[in-house]
Amino acid sequence: GQWVGTDGIAVSTFNNGAFSSSATDTGSKLAEGSYRYTDPRSVAITFTSLLRKTTVQANCAVVTDTQMNCTSSSGAQFSLIRKASTPV
Repeated sequence: GQWVGTDGIAVSTFNNGAFSSSATDTGSKLAEGSYRYTDPRSVAITFTSLLRKTTVQANCAVVTDTQMNCTSSSGAQFSLIRKASTPV
């Protein structure tokens, strides 16, 4: 599904083990990588920042069905909020 950072800068997409992140304003891809569940409430993400050309690892706790709290390998903390599905 799609998740938005609380800063509103990017939309992250999780789809069958593939992770990507795109700018909300331009749609430009910012990062790509993979993710896996380490247990039912924990997700490990490994991605490459396309701007910085660096690989980042983050561990996320799924605190609710609509929120993940994450900490990156550099110690940065961020939260992701699930985007509501838009009815067709």
